[in-house]
Amino acid sequence: PKVNGGSCDMCTETPYASLQRVESIFRDPRLGALRRLELAGVSIDRECAENWIGYTPSLRELVCDFTRGAGELLGALTPRSAIVPCPGLQRIELWGCDDLLQDMLIPMVEARLKASERPSTPVAVGKRKVKVLKRIERAEAGARSVVKIQSIKVGECKLISETDAAKLASLDIEVDWSPSVEGMDF
Repeated sequence: PKVNGGSCDMCTETPYASLQRVESIFRDPRLGALRRLELAGVSIDRECAENWIGYTPSLRELVCDFTRGAGELLGALTPRSAIVPCPGLQRIELWGCDDLLQDMLIPMVEARLKASERPSTPVAVGKRKVKVLKRIERAEAGARSVVKIQSIKVGECKLISETDAAKLASLDIEVDWSPSVEGMDF
């Protein structure tokens, strides 16, 4: 490869690897018991993100290092009605995810927080007992209780600001934030 200013052209064209033929990974029966998923230097599209999250219901920790499409993974972790993907997720670490926006991270955390506070049994309003709808009961029958995300580490993500980190911390989540070094004087 042609060297250009200290780095080769192949290395500077795209720093992200594309996950090819991931369907073979999803056939592994151990995937359902996976507790920590660490992705580094890869590009994830929406379909792949939905599959990863769908096939890893026991996930407790998600780590994305220089991952393009980390927002797609966070979107896949956002609860939809009674279904909460990866209900045991406790820790998220995002490092160098330059395409990650605050409107991908904060709404997912808020939605999961609401889901963790939601009662799983019928509740009473006044003297009336409110019964949970049948389709929701079926969805909850096989689901585990939803735990609250305990910690989020964000570093070198250009579009996540200190203000965003403070908003996450206000949700009673342990937040470790470090700014992007781009544009900083040393």
